[in-house]
Amino acid sequence: MILFFREIGFSLAEIGRFLAGGRQCRREMIDHRLAELAERQHRIEVARTALEHGRQCPAGEPMTCSRFWSIIEGRQRGLSLEESHVRAH
Repeated sequence: MILFFREIGFSLAEIGRFLAGGRQCRREMIDHRLAELAERQHRIEVARTALEHGRQCPAGEPMTCSRFWSIIEGRQRGLSLEESHVRAH
């Protein structure tokens, strides 16, 4: 059981709380883990989109691409990767 919980992202401390907790505690932990996974999946999709642009960049080379540098500058100004990417397009 511990291996299963480790594989789905729970720390040993969280596994202990899950096993010792009641039904409501377990439901809250599951909901929290699902929200974390959704956020991680979203970040992965944004990263994938950026990388696919890099591979198919109209400039031919990401390091000379004005959109690439626009995204970098947006991140330096505090925008998220997603916001920077949207503004560059």
